[in-house]
Amino acid sequence: ANPVGGHYDRSKTINENLKINTALLSRFDLVFILLDNPNQARDQLLSEHVMKLHAGGRKRQRVPSASEWTPRSTRSRVSQVESPYSMRDS
Repeated sequence: ANPVGGHYDRSKTINENLKINTALLSRFDLVFILLDNPNQARDQLLSEHVMKLHAGGRKRQRVPSASEWTPRSTRSRVSQVESPYSMRDS
C-alpha cells in the first residue's frame, strides 16, 4: 500500500501513514516498510536501464536521457513497449 500523500512520514504510525484499519493490519505476520530516498542521478540511471531492457528484441533504439523526455515521446515509447507489433505485422 502507498502512504497517504505519497510520502511516508516517519513521525506517524504505520496505520496513520497507510490508512489501514488496525484489525486488517493485525492479520499480517510481518510488515516491511520500503522507503525510496529521492536521488535524481540514480533514478535516471535506473529508468534508462529499464528503457534499454524494454527496447531489446527489436531494432535497438537510442534511449533518450531523462532531460529529453516529453509527455508525448514517453507515451510513444510506452505504446511501443506495450504493443511492439502493428496490425500489419500479424
